[in-house]
Amino acid sequence: MNIVKSFTITVGALFAAAAGLQAQSVISINFDNGGNPITGSTGAVNAGSWNTAAFGAAGSPVTTSNLLFDDGTASITDISLSNRLNGTPGGNDQVLPGATGEMLNLYTERNRNDGARINITDITFSQYDVYLYYGSVFTEIVVNGVYQGSYLDNDDGSSFVEGSPTVEGNYARFSGLSGSTLEILTALDGDGNLSGEGFVFGAQIVAVPEPSAFALLAGMVGLTWVMVRRRA
Repeated sequence: MNIVKSFTITVGALFAAAAGLQAQSVISINFDNGGNPITGSTGAVNAGSWNTAAFGAAGSPVTTSNLLFDDGTASITDISLSNRLNGTPGGNDQVLPGATGEMLNLYTERNRNDGARINITDITFSQYDVYLYYGSVFTEIVVNGVYQGSYLDNDDGSSFVEGSPTVEGNYARFSGLSGSTLEILTALDGDGNLSGEGFVFGAQIVAVPEPSAFALLAGMVGLTWVMVRRRA
């Protein structure tokens, strides 16, 4: 085997490993009653293999286990969804064609009394961002006990716009989270009170790339090249 072919095969294997790490970097969940699963790719972080998860009544969460990564392989991450107080989950908003329209417009958590409770467990990413998709204006959010406030609107359902306390959008992004468990409480109240209807359409958990991992792979490529040259 000549030096060029040997190096090409070795580097190819290393970058295949890197691609594998990248392919399992997103978990996407469509909050849906089961009738309209997403079959394509969508999201502010464009991804496929969307999981379908339904809400349960207060005190009776519905758990979806072993959520899929974006490459279709199973994770150990689970999600439980329920109303925070009495209320009936479900309901439809305007439906637009395509995966984006289905995710943003199809299923709402139509809770009459105190928003939604989202519990995610066994997250394996060491650090991650969470994207939460909405269909309401000024949705109040509590993430792991920390109050957040976002002025959000459903937009037109055909694109993704990040919301802020002053700019309308259809999703909010919570950055730099860590830990294997995550609790999100949502409600609709412009006064900061956690009461009202928490209209939420879906969520994505996106791993934050670790520079050390990519630096290690780059170092391995360099070391491989040196070793091949020495053998030659």
